[in-house]
Amino acid sequence: MNQPFGFCWQLWRNNSHRLYLFACVYVGALLTLWLTPRTVLGEGYLPRAGWQWVLMIWLLLPLLVMNNRSPIHAHETKWAVLAIIGLIWSPTLSIKIGLLLLTVAGVLAWSSWRGAQELAIRYLEMAGLWIGLMFGINIYNHIAARLDGIPWIGYGIAPLLTLLGLPNWVQGNQVFVHYEGFTYPMLLSLDKFGGAFPWLLGIGILVSGYQRRIPVPLLVSALLWIGFTSIAYALFITTEWVVQGNQLLWWDETLLGGFYGLATIPVAWLLPASPVPNPSTLKLTSRQSHACTVALILAIFLIVTGWLWVDPGVRKAGTILIDEYYSDWEWSDVTLNTQRYGVQTVYNYYCMVEFFKHYFAQVERNNEPLSYERLRSYSVVILKTPTQPYPPSVREALRRYVEEGGSLWLIGDHTNIFGMNNYLNTVLAPWKLRLEADAVIDPETNRQLYAPTAIAHPVVRSLPVFLFYTGCSVQAPLDWGTYEVILSPRMLRDKPDLAQNTFFGDFAPSLAESVCPTIQAVVKYAGKGRVGIWSDSTLFSNFAITLPGKMELAVGFLDFLNRQNRFPQLRLMSVGAGCLLALIGFRGLRTAHHLAIVAVWSGILAGTVFTTFCYSQFYPALQLHTPFEKIGFLEAEPTDHLPILRPIDDPYPNSYLTAFVAALRAGKYAETCFKMSQVMSYPRVVVIHGHQVIDWKTLSDFVHAGRKLILLDGGATPEALVQASQVFGIRYVPMPGKTVLNLQDASIPVEIAGYFQSGIPLLVDSERRALLIAHQFGQGKVYLSTTEALFSDMSLGEPSDIPNAAQFALLTILFQLYGD
Repeated sequence: MNQPFGFCWQLWRNNSHRLYLFACVYVGALLTLWLTPRTVLGEGYLPRAGWQWVLMIWLLLPLLVMNNRSPIHAHETKWAVLAIIGLIWSPTLSIKIGLLLLTVAGVLAWSSWRGAQELAIRYLEMAGLWIGLMFGINIYNHIAARLDGIPWIGYGIAPLLTLLGLPNWVQGNQVFVHYEGFTYPMLLSLDKFGGAFPWLLGIGILVSGYQRRIPVPLLVSALLWIGFTSIAYALFITTEWVVQGNQLLWWDETLLGGFYGLATIPVAWLLPASPVPNPSTLKLTSRQSHACTVALILAIFLIVTGWLWVDPGVRKAGTILIDEYYSDWEWSDVTLNTQRYGVQTVYNYYCMVEFFKHYFAQVERNNEPLSYERLRSYSVVILKTPTQPYPPSVREALRRYVEEGGSLWLIGDHTNIFGMNNYLNTVLAPWKLRLEADAVIDPETNRQLYAPTAIAHPVVRSLPVFLFYTGCSVQAPLDWGTYEVILSPRMLRDKPDLAQNTFFGDFAPSLAESVCPTIQAVVKYAGKGRVGIWSDSTLFSNFAITLPGKMELAVGFLDFLNRQNRFPQLRLMSVGAGCLLALIGFRGLRTAHHLAIVAVWSGILAGTVFTTFCYSQFYPALQLHTPFEKIGFLEAEPTDHLPILRPIDDPYPNSYLTAFVAALRAGKYAETCFKMSQVMSYPRVVVIHGHQVIDWKTLSDFVHAGRKLILLDGGATPEALVQASQVFGIRYVPMPGKTVLNLQDASIPVEIAGYFQSGIPLLVDSERRALLIAHQFGQGKVYLSTTEALFSDMSLGEPSDIPNAAQFALLTILFQLYGD
């Protein structure tokens, strides 16, 4: 029993420093994958669960190889403790992690405990490694989002598959594998070869090699091993899918971590066993160190600021034209009201266009062929969901309009439905932009949430947590005038199924598809003008436009596009100057790489803080010039009443989207609020069901001050209904059960929690008991109902349905509540 344990312990003691260096790179790369949504500079996606545990393991690694007898000093690390100040200002989680490592290193460097000096250097090296991994994933995402497979690699994979007994042939960027009478196509995309993980391992080894001065032949050997492991990974998932029928999630961090962890352990023995980190030989007090440190801080500041820089431009007149002539979908000239119903009233941009009039000086619709003479009168032209091609003369007029200072906003959708992406692509061709014929979605959750950070692009910077529906991927050139407004790090690009009326595929990953970084929104400088692309048209439909983030996104696009370029080359100039200064700084600090790490992090922090300041000054939230008549829907705890955090695919008793859209039909600007402190900003507030977390005392003050409160289907939470009745002084009799409503010659069975004995009855059952009442309270009114799901989508139908007589009667009651 003791022999195996003793062998493992001796193996660890003899090789712990080799294993430590590899483990540091490996766990750091794994953490980067777990944090990819928030690791990329300028992006802000929700992180995946479990990242805290990976971070904790990474932070504990230096303790496993601590050598208390090491005569090492970390004098140049002491001032890294000041990084704790930057933790408050840092705009992304990834930057906070880097500053945390610096802070720990600085604290340890001040300690008189002998082993603390070694630990300080190790944590500083981890901060340097994190810089490489952070920028590595950034570079990978920008490149991988533009690749649709690697054609040449197929000729290397094909012979290996043949050796495994799998006949195959290569065609373009795909390899076709034949097995037991079936042919399986595999797209040769980067995700099949491990995606970002082998890339990050390679970056990590190079950074560690620079810090530890590892010989170049050893580094090359380690990189080659990782490259062979990537090919082995592609062969592994192919045989599992084709031969075993095991549909592995090849992009999953757990699978990647396990496979590469086992396959790349030999890399640890290619790295030299250095018991302690290399000390710096350049003294902190030398003039060279001071000059080179300042140069490096300024260099990184210029690079980060230049990369994130968005030209504030010159504001234009704010005249908007939305084209209807070439589009027979998402109509904007079909009024949303209380009398007209059906698909055409909700898959419709009427509300968005009318709401634009509260922000911009002039908003008009176009119903005639476009010409340059007509276009030149407007600041921004919106081309949305076209269903017929644009003639060459119109495309040339649009190109000239943009080059001379106009702006275009093009809105497409998934799977090239109605051919709209093809039509838009003919307009986008001069700028090498393209909407693809696919549908993108997260392959595991079947939904996509976006949460921007302070350094996200100004178009999306002020969005709340934002739910996508389903859009397509966008192809854009990698140049200085193009900005990926939203670049999602891991999306399934699902191929269309033209046999379906929506062209949607099955949203099930296959080897013929890729799960990879995906561009979903782009803006581009073009001459004096600007071009913007959005790939999910449904978000701006009437039934979605006032849900969190949708109207903010539309206004953000138009605010950005309503500007003429002023300094479009400043981005390139800043990054170029930064790179030149960085060469000087790194060369001067080549023997003081620990000091270089502190300088780089200082530059990153300064650049991101300066960028957020510029964004707030140049792109503040656009203000209304005419206020909305609002109604608030209070969602005080996470619910499924509205598609805020997850989509509503089919009506069910808890969904209330039709009741929400009814407020828009009644002429109100319906929006959700999540905090009791926001309630007082609305003249009317709707509470669905009621919740235990709601502060009814605050709501009573709200009503007493002259406002109106509507509790829909309060019977679904009887305790809340009892509380509300007590607070507002209403006589309420709890009596759970079933009853019948007689509406428009139809008998509707309903579940109730009781009935009211006071207030003005607005809805009574067949026994004349009041189920919905209006009650005067102070200067305002409160409306309470004891039904459980009467006003839900299960009862009212979907927003696109044409209501029957009973449903229309219920909608009429809602219109009365919303407009009374």
